[in-house]
Amino acid sequence: MAAEAVVFLALLVLELVAVPMSDDYRYAINNGLLDLFRREYIQYMTWTGRSVAHILARLFLALPRGIFAVVNSLCYVYVCRVLVYFGTKDNQRSALLFLLSALLVFVFGPVFGQSVIWETGACNYLWTAALVFSFLSLYRQGKEKRPVIPMFLFGVIAGWTNENTGGAMILMAVILMVLRAVYKEKVPGWMYSGTAGAVLGFALMILAPGNAVRAQDFVSTNGMAYDLMHDFFGFITVVKDEMTVLFVLCAAVLALAALCGRERRETITAACSALCGTAAVFAIILSPVPVVYDRSMFGAALFVTAAIISGVYGILGNPSLKRWAIAGCTVLAVFSALIWMKGLAGMVYTRRLYEQRERYIEQQKASGNLNPVVPLLHNEVITDLDPVLAGDLSHYRLFWLNDAFAWHHGLESAQAVEPEKWHLIYENGNPQLMNLMDLDQYLRCAEAQDDLILLVNSTVLDQETYSGLLQILRVHGIIPEETSAVFSVIYDDGIAAMDTGDDASWLETVYRDNYFYLQGSADPVYSDIAVNGTEYSIDNQGITIVVYDIQQNRAVDSVTWNPESDQGGIRFRQK
Repeated sequence: MAAEAVVFLALLVLELVAVPMSDDYRYAINNGLLDLFRREYIQYMTWTGRSVAHILARLFLALPRGIFAVVNSLCYVYVCRVLVYFGTKDNQRSALLFLLSALLVFVFGPVFGQSVIWETGACNYLWTAALVFSFLSLYRQGKEKRPVIPMFLFGVIAGWTNENTGGAMILMAVILMVLRAVYKEKVPGWMYSGTAGAVLGFALMILAPGNAVRAQDFVSTNGMAYDLMHDFFGFITVVKDEMTVLFVLCAAVLALAALCGRERRETITAACSALCGTAAVFAIILSPVPVVYDRSMFGAALFVTAAIISGVYGILGNPSLKRWAIAGCTVLAVFSALIWMKGLAGMVYTRRLYEQRERYIEQQKASGNLNPVVPLLHNEVITDLDPVLAGDLSHYRLFWLNDAFAWHHGLESAQAVEPEKWHLIYENGNPQLMNLMDLDQYLRCAEAQDDLILLVNSTVLDQETYSGLLQILRVHGIIPEETSAVFSVIYDDGIAAMDTGDDASWLETVYRDNYFYLQGSADPVYSDIAVNGTEYSIDNQGITIVVYDIQQNRAVDSVTWNPESDQGGIRFRQK
């Protein structure tokens, strides 16, 4: 139990530091238990058939994060233990094998933070792995009598978990049944019913109407031959480059186990487990998504890990090889400890940024701003253990993730920008201005506040497309009735300075003890607004306004208005 306790505590620390990310915000939306299932039905019909995993996610996300942290850490311990059960057949309680299992999954489990620590990801990969290998462990133990109907129902749930892993599970179950027949053993009825249930559950997942809808997001115009060849290259890359160590280690220990005189059937079974892992990688070729080494490979890695555990179990009877196994496990433990410490440090920093963002949102809400500009959490110390790799907010306030994030925080919308730009402008920005999506209201609000100077420039504007926005600027007296295509303006209760041109404008002046530099250009990259040597513009096509607080000597907003954008004011740099 000491080994399990150490693994549990190590993962629990990571879980308690982790922050919610990506789909966590979407699946957390519900108005009660019935609504939770209603939303899952809608997703089944419109996006994906992975209902078992997503119901788990919705249920956990409706509970406090601390509950999931504890239960998920226990689930990880269980998965590592059940891999030993599956690999050794006879429920070995070996601390060495358990630690080897835990270390192999930790080091070689694809994007561990997304597959195990991230709440939605864990429900899709770790928890489904618990179901898959629990189901297969029953086949490995091979008891003659088990209840037929419960095994059928268990099979439905286990098959309805994860596309490529569920398919690999069915293949492994069939292989185990065939091996029993080859070795003249009776195949009990519960194995047939369990496999039938697994096929049914797998079919319910694969044939979900939502999968056809989702496939439209991955439509390729390159032709079937190109797509198949591209995916086949991806398959070879994953097996050859990303999972090389696992497969080489697997081959080595299985060969040693065979040389040590292990029962041939057990070696064959372990090799078939590795084969099913390979099949789980290959199966992605049949899906509309590209074959890459990401969290979808988690189940495949576990099948190979189980084969390695089986091989190590086969050599433990040899004292010399056992010493080598212990030495290898020790080296892996030291390596894992270094990964854990580095990952924890990065996650602590992400947690700090996350809490800073949460405090900022509450401050903005208290100031009446329900459309804040928030910083992205991506940073230079992120590791594979950090769930933030699953995806942070988008720049676009109307993106589905931003919409879910806004619902979660009681906002109307949220727009994300790079941390550098956020610290420079929006961290201490003007909440009233950020809250406005209409240019006329925006200008009225800015003009009503003393000590605010408007610094305005433009790229080359099509007069017809921008006629509405240009008219608003004219009504407010920011530009005259007749204005060239490009302009730069310092507006302080009336035009303080201005330059216009057909292709470019340029304005450089000292005004109210500050040095202002404005340049309008056909190229947005060269359309700049700077004060005292610091640029505050964001290089977008359209009309850019930087609001400068002359008393506080800092910019309190920077926004581009473009009639073709559905985002309202744009506060990020568009690519």
